[in-house]
Amino acid sequence: MAPSRDFVMHTLRLHIKRLEQELNRKLFPRDTGRFVRFDLGDLIEGDSKAQAEYNRAALGGPGTGFGWMTINEVRKGKGLPPVEGGDVIFDPNKAQAAPQPEGATP
Repeated sequence: MAPSRDFVMHTLRLHIKRLEQELNRKLFPRDTGRFVRFDLGDLIEGDSKAQAEYNRAALGGPGTGFGWMTINEVRKGKGLPPVEGGDVIFDPNKAQAAPQPEGATP
């Protein structure tokens, strides 16, 4: 782990958890379904290359097998709006083969 990630995971996270609990106790009555939660993802998710590799594996596809996230889940994590048809998890067994040009032999 990078030093900054260690700091977030082992120092900041403990303080942020206590802050969340205190805010939830004072601001929201129990059983309302509302709560405070800080998102530390941006602080620990790594550089753009690491994020791209993770997203590629999470979405699945040729060479990676089954996916465990949908396109819209990845987009939501990046603060982007959903796209039509983006709620399907990749299944290589259901993937259609690329169409062959006329006259080509498989």
